[in-house]
Amino acid sequence: MPKRVKITNCTVPAGAIYIGRRQWCGKKQFKGTPWGNYFYPSLYDGGLEGSLRRYREKMEQRPDLIARLPTDKDLACFCDLDSPCHGDVLLAWIIHERSGGLWFA
Repeated sequence: MPKRVKITNCTVPAGAIYIGRRQWCGKKQFKGTPWGNYFYPSLYDGGLEGSLRRYREKMEQRPDLIARLPTDKDLACFCDLDSPCHGDVLLAWIIHERSGGLWFA
């Protein structure tokens, strides 16, 4: 089952794909992906929670992006693993796809 992993030393762990927005890490630039969270927590009411709520709403309206999400790879971003992240939203979709359960029940 895929999991969320953290990018360390500007390196995406083996077996993972980057799911973030365009980001510099030292002199290396990570290209933005279709799954990046462009709802910056500092710009939205509710902070991180509000940002993730808007991201989830966006993903619910973009089944084409969800359909392109690899379900056999870990999801890598710069977020701390002990904090909520848009990767958790994507993982919920992967679990939904595998289990036939309800999306964000």
